[in-house]
Amino acid sequence: MPHERITHLEDHPGVTPEGNSTGERYYVPELRVQWDRDNQYVQLHLEAPPEHWTQLGNGGVTTAPSQVLDRRQVNHLIRTLRRARDAAYGADE
Repeated sequence: MPHERITHLEDHPGVTPEGNSTGERYYVPELRVQWDRDNQYVQLHLEAPPEHWTQLGNGGVTTAPSQVLDRRQVNHLIRTLRRARDAAYGADE
């Protein structure tokens, strides 16, 4: 199925991306958008090691998919992301 990675999984041993010491591994989940034209769906996925979600520390990668988004929900997501982007970074010129 087609997909696009928006962010990539990052593993920060003992330090957050802001440089704060945590004393333990810190994970930044990967965000992926997946779609299928034949089955007409769009879905968001957050992917990270299990310890990110549960602190079990048993290795591997766990994905937390969203519900399947219909066209109305995708349009709402796009509008919301644009509004958030403009509020945070200013409008595109």
